[in-house]
Amino acid sequence: MLKKIGPFLWPLIAATLTLLSSLGPLGWPFELFTHFQVTYLWLGLIFTLALLLKRQKKAALLLLIFTFISFLQVSPYLFTKAPKATNKESTLKILSHNFLYTSTDFQSFQKMIKKEDPDVFVVHEATSLWIEELPKFENYPYQFYTAGTAMASKLPGQFERSPLYKQRAGVLTLDESQLRIVGIHTSIGIYPRLAEIQRHQIDDWISLIKKEQNPTVLIGDFNSTPWSPNFKKIQNEANLKDARLGFGLKGTWHADYPWPKIPIDHALVSSDTKVKSFKTLTCKKDNICLNSDHLPIVVEVENN
Repeated sequence: MLKKIGPFLWPLIAATLTLLSSLGPLGWPFELFTHFQVTYLWLGLIFTLALLLKRQKKAALLLLIFTFISFLQVSPYLFTKAPKATNKESTLKILSHNFLYTSTDFQSFQKMIKKEDPDVFVVHEATSLWIEELPKFENYPYQFYTAGTAMASKLPGQFERSPLYKQRAGVLTLDESQLRIVGIHTSIGIYPRLAEIQRHQIDDWISLIKKEQNPTVLIGDFNSTPWSPNFKKIQNEANLKDARLGFGLKGTWHADYPWPKIPIDHALVSSDTKVKSFKTLTCKKDNICLNSDHLPIVVEVENN
């Protein structure tokens, strides 16, 4: 009896995870299960193959069905074609990185900035040590620090602290184009109270962005994946689009783990803003090795 039931254990687990993910809009804890669609997809494919090799065709078919549901969630990031930017001269390059509050590896960060040469960079989990570090970036004369966030720009603009309560964020409005760059770091919703804070943070940003007439780039550590109800909500209600679409999944966490990384660092841009490129920086591919659990992201947008 156990031998007959055994092969169906994996389809049962997959069905349970699919059900829990579908209940994500109900909030915590179901929302947590929405984040791991990439993991569900890879594990589903691996165990489907294992079942086929053991000639467990019925169990393999059932597992493949639930794996396909995860594939549908992930597929827009695999097959969407990136729109072409039309004005190369007005491209703006922005780098965002969760530096990790315990890190003091400023040298590696400086090396990354020198190599990538962004127009604007945003640092999350920035401690007060960044007050002394920012002036060392001489090519970035426009600088800003508030608790948890450091920003620097080659281009002139006006900085301000987030006007929202309990937000670790900075805002830069560029003088010429009036493009607003908002560096955010939302709460991580692993506990009920933190999940509630994250939901309120997202609602606050939606209200603020809806009132804004200028084009906006919302960039940073969202602590949410594209399949999270909170992430979908801010896209839909604030009329923003995911800059990652058309450039692959580009997972950012956990930087040191070998299995598929999940994308929780994002850039959301106004719907009429064209995205030229989106990428992550890795130790192996880019020779940029940082003492952080997040990979940096770099996005290029048209700055008209």
